[in-house]
Amino acid sequence: MKTIALGATIAASLAATAAFAQNQPVAAGRLPDPLAAPQATAQQPAAPQAAQAQPAQQQAQPPRQPVLPTRHGAAVNGVCTYNLTRALDESAAGQSIRTQAQTLMSQIDTEENGTDLAQQLQQYEGQPVANLPEELRTRAAIYERRRELLSGQVGEHRRALAAELQLGGALAEAYEARNCSILLEDGQITFSRPSYDITDTLLQRANVKVPQWMQLSAIPRLQVQQPQQPAAAPAQPANRNGARPRN
Repeated sequence: MKTIALGATIAASLAATAAFAQNQPVAAGRLPDPLAAPQATAQQPAAPQAAQAQPAQQQAQPPRQPVLPTRHGAAVNGVCTYNLTRALDESAAGQSIRTQAQTLMSQIDTEENGTDLAQQLQQYEGQPVANLPEELRTRAAIYERRRELLSGQVGEHRRALAAELQLGGALAEAYEARNCSILLEDGQITFSRPSYDITDTLLQRANVKVPQWMQLSAIPRLQVQQPQQPAAAPAQPANRNGARPRN
């Protein structure tokens, strides 16, 4: 079974995380998510007046639901489709990744909750991150960076599992079991007959060929490297009279 390295960029990436989004506000006792879309700040240009004056009904519109076809044309023999995202989410190996990730994320939350960090951050609620003392900002960035690294590791494992399902034999066995002549992934098509979907068969084969998944690595506690003090200049030797030479 393949193995995935956690990566050697933890310490180097900590500085980048600590420096992100200096003008974004502290909220709910945490730094803003560095992966989230940036929010508007006082330094950003204000929205046009016309946009600000839009009626409340237009601003509160729910997302538009797609209109799906209610009937299909003639069936084509041998055409098959599969939903890779569903296979990753519902397979035994995929559920193992999710369970491990939840456990590791809870460990990070527990470690953070065991400190006074959240209480100190609440004192700066709504203020820009740049207003935080450097030591407090760095401490908070450590935990956010650990969460970010864990999310990246989960993504690596899901991509490895996807390759295992697609290339390790499970998908080929499902293809043969359903007498397919052509196979398309759902992300490549817009509409298709539900009868073409072989995801259920893929899940059955996947749970046999990949019944479990490798262990995720716990994200270690990150250490803040203190800047090194410059070395003191060596003392100059005294001359014969006991006096030190002048510069």
